[in-house]
Amino acid sequence: MHDSWAIAEYLDQEYPNRPLLINDESERVLCRFLQYWSETAVLRPVMQMIAVEATNLLVPEDQGYFRATREARFGATFEDLVKDRETRLPELRASFEPLRRDFERRDFIAGKAPSYADYIVFGIFQWAQIVSEFEVLDADDPIRAWRGRMLDLFGGLARQTPAYGN
Repeated sequence: MHDSWAIAEYLDQEYPNRPLLINDESERVLCRFLQYWSETAVLRPVMQMIAVEATNLLVPEDQGYFRATREARFGATFEDLVKDRETRLPELRASFEPLRRDFERRDFIAGKAPSYADYIVFGIFQWAQIVSEFEVLDADDPIRAWRGRMLDLFGGLARQTPAYGN
């Protein structure tokens, strides 16, 4: 399986006696919305800022396909997408404000403990840290503090992944 949503559903179905990733239908609906939002409002603009680095980490035989399909989707070369990323960075950071405001009230998107909603968004920020040293978050951003809490889960397992800024 390559789709994180399908993986989450599979795990919940195959291991019902373990803590579920998605507990009920209302949470499923909200998580699906959050996935769609994060793919368009977070992943897409972040990808446009780190596209070159992401491509360079792929094995050479995958780089051509990755580049061709994503450049067609974005309507620009990766080099054109990243050349003014410093100028676009404040707008990207401002677009994270709904998430930032949420962390003023709680430690995780789901409240006191993480849920699948947190993993959806965390995956994007973790991927960005793995493939690029370009930091999309300010050092004092509450989202970065949340990311740190996510990295510390399960005995810091996610911190073992080589990444910039870990």
